[in-house]
Amino acid sequence: MPTFTTSKRGDDVLGRRRLVAGKLTLDASYPTGGMSVTLATIKAKNARAIEGCLILGGTPTANAFKFHWDSTNNKLMAAWTGPGLSGVLAEIANGTNLSAVTLDVLFVVL
Repeated sequence: MPTFTTSKRGDDVLGRRRLVAGKLTLDASYPTGGMSVTLATIKAKNARAIEGCLILGGTPTANAFKFHWDSTNNKLMAAWTGPGLSGVLAEIANGTNLSAVTLDVLFVVL
């Protein structure tokens, strides 16, 4: 499971939504279908749901992948492209080590 470090500035508010900013460090074994991220993972107290996730940047190792938030299942998906894929994105392989990847993220919570 990925680990989350909250921004030193703390949460912010945009309308009726709360914004939780921080760094999400991925783990050593990517599961097929994406990494589960919960309210407990991002330490969002008094929230009902994660509405979305914006990837703002990350470590240079993050550049090898394309990250996508699956809002239906609250999972962070990772994809890549390679010589055999001819520019098409495909989900990375089950068990891929992403522990060197840290993403700057902004979660929108209700």
